[in-house]
Parts: sequence; structure tokens; C-alpha cells
Amino acid sequence: MSGASPDPTSSASESSSAYRHALEEVRYEYQAFLPLTERVQADLRSDAADLRAQEGWDLATQRGVDAWIDDAGTIFRFLKVSHH
Repeated sequence: MSGASPDPTSSASESSSAYRHALEEVRYEYQAFLPLTERVQADLRSDAADLRAQEGWDLATQRGVDAWIDDAGTIFRFLKVSHH
């Protein structure tokens, strides 16, 4: 059997190209969802402020809620999974 060995750089290049393409798709999708994500964050901030005033949250709870609201990636993934 005499045959040429597969070129390992070819499969690595294809893999890298596929990765870049997938990354670009996610980046595009994230940008498309960004206005909705920002509106959801604004609504959540307003709701959290109301609840904070009503419930008298302690500092740790306030910080935790604020950190969650500021996590645009989590909100983006939720919206994406929920098909919004």
C-alpha cells in the first residue's frame, strides 16, 4: 500500500475555520439579541428596586441580584433557549 499520509494541518485548518465560523454566528446572534437583553435588564432593575424597597433585602441579596441582572450572557442564553 502506497498512499499519501493525510495532511494533519489540513484537518486543523478546517477545524479552526469551522470554529471561527461558529464564533461569528454566535457573535452575530448575540448582537441581534442585545437590544432585547438590555430591555430585559432594565425591566429587571426596576423590579429589583421595587422589591428591594418592599422587602428590605440585606446587602448580600442586593449584590447577588444586581450581579445576576448585570450578567447579559445569562439573559442572552435564556432568551435564545426560550426562542424570543
